Parts: sequence; structure tokens; C-alpha cells
Amino acid sequence: MKRMISLLLAVCLLAPLGTRAFAEDGSDGGKHIMDLLTEFEEDAEQSDETEQADEAEGPDEAEEARKRATLATSSYYVVGIKEDGTVVAAGSDTGKCDVSGWKNIIEVYVGGRYTVGLRSDGRVELTAEGDAALLAEETSQWTDIVAVALGFDHVVGLRSDGTVVAAVACGFVGQDNVGNWTDIVAVAAGSDHTVGLKADGTVVACGRNDDGQCDVDDWTDIVAVAASSNYTVGLKADGTVVAAGENDYGQCDVSGWTDIAAIYAVGYTTVGLRSDGTVVATGSKKDAVADWTDIVEVALNSIIAGLKADGTVVCAGNNDYGQCDVDDWTDIVEVAAGFYFTVGLRSDGTVALAGRDDYGKEDVSGWTDIRLP
Repeated sequence: MKRMISLLLAVCLLAPLGTRAFAEDGSDGGKHIMDLLTEFEEDAEQSDETEQADEAEGPDEAEEARKRATLATSSYYVVGIKEDGTVVAAGSDTGKCDVSGWKNIIEVYVGGRYTVGLRSDGRVELTAEGDAALLAEETSQWTDIVAVALGFDHVVGLRSDGTVVAAVACGFVGQDNVGNWTDIVAVAAGSDHTVGLKADGTVVACGRNDDGQCDVDDWTDIVAVAASSNYTVGLKADGTVVAAGENDYGQCDVSGWTDIAAIYAVGYTTVGLRSDGTVVATGSKKDAVADWTDIVEVALNSIIAGLKADGTVVCAGNNDYGQCDVDDWTDIVEVAAGFYFTVGLRSDGTVALAGRDDYGKEDVSGWTDIRLP
């Protein structure tokens, strides 16, 4: 279940965290995910009992979550979960790095103007810059949350019962009109729209629809969703991909893709990870990843980073700040991509960072005990 939370997320243009959404088999993906949601509820009950017994150490669910690596990056900062469930952050601190008091965290999300931590008890921590911090009070009232998605000015929470909550700081265009959604198994957020994947493989969306990014009513057999600024992507059970919305840069040109196991969408780039470990992409990065093999995970931002099965990393895209200087990395178990840097979690719990030195590189290099998968 803990792995499922991270697999069901996607990010928008202004929420630069390359996230992934896997269809674990070619059958009824929605039903599979719903089974995992049931498992989460059972785990949560056990967690409550353990938390009462040992608040300092955190509940059983937090213990189990330590097996799952968590690094999150935005344009100017990096966040990581430590083995004890606390959180560390480094980089340009505009309020989004105020995580020192957090504990029992099982997932961290960054993007837009927020950093959000999902606690093992299903509650949410939020820190943000400027007036976006006002959402902290509202989101602190949420309960039974199993996954979060971030837009630029809104935060979305998926509850264990398949309902959804959302909060908007400003720029309201209906992206929080999720009150009647039910049977949702995954959520994604673009800059100003929200997407929900239902257990029956259909998709719902609300919010800004200037470019048709919410025109997903006729989608069926979907097992994963991703959203970027003004478009939405869906992975079908048969490994093909559909997209709706702005296509000025070819970001929706996915009709010929097959055998896709994971989808990623950030900015004007869409990436698909095939089940054989090869990668396809739209836009300017299309040719850059054509010869990649043995990839098990992708991180997407201004660059594309690919984690190989042997623990090495490949990278494509802008390297003006050395963000793609990852050729000597080894023993990597997780990758994340910011705008100016690439981050890798080593098997010993330390972190490697390639890119600009002025966004926390020195601090990150001293991190230890970051939670492993």
C-alpha cells in the first residue's frame, strides 16, 4: 500500500516533481488499486493502536513506510523523509522548507507554492510561501487521506473511502468542485484543474478547461492519470495512452505509444516508461531518450533523469548548471528532478545532488538516514 501512494501521483507545470503512476498488470487496474485502498484502511487501524502505545516511535504504518524512498524536489529546494519519519529540507527557503516539526510522515509532495507531508494517521501537514500558507489551517482538518496532488494554487486530497477534498488559495476556477466525487482511486492536479481516476476506469475532471484539459468524460479502461499545466494524460489497461488539452508543443502526441507501464507529465513534456525498460517522450526530449534501456524509474522536470536497474542514472536535457552530470553515480535507488539540479538517493541513505551549488547542495550532501524503498 505504501508504494501505491507514491505511484498514483502526477504533477503540473508549476509543481515540478517527476512522479509516476504504474499499471501493475494489464487487467482491471482500478479494481487492483481499490483493493490497496482497503488495505490502507486496515493498516490505519493498526497504526492508531500503535501510536497510542508509542507516540515517539510512530505507528506501524510509518515503520512500514520506511521501506519506501521519498525525495521530492522543486525548482529551488529538496525535501527528504528520514528513517524516523521526520523531514529535512534544503535550498531557497521561502516558507516551503519549514518542515522541522513534522513527524510520522510517510509521503512528501512539493509543487506550486506548497510542501505537503502525509502523516501515517491520514492527516496532512502543509507549509507554504506567502498567502498560500493560509491553506494550512484548512488542510489540517482533513482526515483519512491516502494521497495528495498539488496544483499551483490548490491542494487535493484523496480519502481512503474514495472521496476527495480540495482547497484553493486563490485564482479559483472550480478546481475544488470535487464534493460529489466517489469511488476515486487516484488524483492528479494541473495548474488550475483537478483530475480523478474512478475504480471503474473512467475519469472525472474539474477546473479550468480553456484548452480542453477536462474533456475526459469519454475515457475508459484507464489505470493511471497524470496532469500538467493545461493538459491531462491517461494510461489505459492495454498499455496505450490518451491525452486531452493544450498541444502547442506536441505534449499530447501520445497516440502511437504502446506497452507503457508508467506515465509522467511536467511542463510541456510527457514521458512514458515501457514495461521493457525503454522510454518514450514528446517534444524536444523525444530523441534524447530514444536509446535508453533498463530504466526502472523516471524523474521529470526541465530535464529527464532515468534510474537504471543497476543503480546508475542517465540524464537528458539542459545541462547549463551541471544538472545532468550524473555519470559517476552508483548505488542509486531513487531519483528526483528539480529545475536546476538532479537528486539521487543512495542505498546507504545518503543523497547525491548534481547542479547549482546555491540551492542546498552542501546541505543535501550531509544528509544521512534518508528512508529507503
